[in-house]
Amino acid sequence: MAPATDGTRYRWSDKLQNVAEAGPGDFVFIPAHVIHQEINASPEFETVWAVVRSGVDPIVVNLPELDEYAAPAAVDYTLP
Repeated sequence: MAPATDGTRYRWSDKLQNVAEAGPGDFVFIPAHVIHQEINASPEFETVWAVVRSGVDPIVVNLPELDEYAAPAAVDYTLP
C-alpha cells in the first residue's frame, strides 16, 4: 500500500491487520464494538474527524495489549 499524502488511515480487527484509507470528504462507517485505530497518514496535513455515535456516552476503550500492532501517525501533533 502506498502511503497516503492527504488522508487518514484506518486499521481494524483483533490485531489491526485490515487497512483502508480515506481522503477529504470521505465517509467511514465503523460498526460498534469493532476494534479500530484512526491514523493521520499525512506528513504534511493534520486530519480532522467528525465522530458521531448513536448513544449519549463517549465510549473509548484503550487496549494496551494491541500497542505492538498499532501504527504511529505520520506526524506527532502532541502539544508540549
